[in-house]
Amino acid sequence: MPERYGPWDRVCDLFRCWQGDGTWAGIVTRLQAEADAKGLITWDVNVDSTVCRAHQHAAGASKKGDLRKEPPGGIAVEPADHGIGRSRGGLTTKVHLAVEQGQKPLSVLITAGQRGDSPQFEPVLDAIGVPRLGRGRPRRRPDRVRADKAYDSRRNRACLRRRGIKATIPVPADRVRNRQKLGSRGGRPPKFDRTDYRGRHMNTEILADLQAQHDETAARAGELRHQIAHLTAALTETEARLADLATTRKVIAELAPAGGSESGPPETNTTYQAIVNAFNQHPDQQLRARELHELLGLPTDEASVNVTRARLERLLRQGILTQPGRGRYQKRT
Repeated sequence: MPERYGPWDRVCDLFRCWQGDGTWAGIVTRLQAEADAKGLITWDVNVDSTVCRAHQHAAGASKKGDLRKEPPGGIAVEPADHGIGRSRGGLTTKVHLAVEQGQKPLSVLITAGQRGDSPQFEPVLDAIGVPRLGRGRPRRRPDRVRADKAYDSRRNRACLRRRGIKATIPVPADRVRNRQKLGSRGGRPPKFDRTDYRGRHMNTEILADLQAQHDETAARAGELRHQIAHLTAALTETEARLADLATTRKVIAELAPAGGSESGPPETNTTYQAIVNAFNQHPDQQLRARELHELLGLPTDEASVNVTRARLERLLRQGILTQPGRGRYQKRT
């Protein structure tokens, strides 16, 4: 995120605030009104829908919305099922969209994934409302509506005729056969303009863009989740190592001589100086930690020997000693 926008958490809080008080919806409505005033909206509307797989975290969503710590944002009413349904593909959400010919969304409706397309035809059209900059009611009636075979029904066509809207909706093959079987009783077939139906690709393109953005967001969320899990595991391992180091430091402090300090340099520590003097006096002799204790008259219990082993490893890293064999140390010549 660019630095001029400030911290990301402040941007997120502002986004949520604008979503809750309807600022974003007001911005979209204002842009639609200005575009309509300039003649940039083509009132040939395409209606279609697409199904989106819900994220795996949606499976743990709270069933009681009133018990949520933070209510869902936005000025729209939250549906009872939260727009999440169960179908063959798992948890899915369906987006119903009405788009004008310039690929500008005019209305969006969210339902569960198993909901049919045709019953949502009228609600999607009713949600269209572009206000005017001057006086007058918002425009809600398009000149023409294009849709695929899923929206072909007597109810939908009657709704369009009642509102004076032209329809470009193909008829399924089975309904054509049934009408032909009835002969003259089947009535006239609805008018269908194949050339005009080609303009429906605008809706397909914007739905494809929305689906691509959804997939990209889901992929980024999954990658972020893996990174958080990796960092959490690394942090847990680091905390365990720090706890082990604190325990070792406590043991060393308890076993150190009263007049010395383990944190000081080797030349100021009596035990370190005794170890170095022993190797200086026997430069050709290979000594183990326990043998060194017996030579210097130090305690031979396991805890004291382990502390000495740590001191020998430190002298080994400093280049004072060499390790010709496993567990054996000798003065470096």
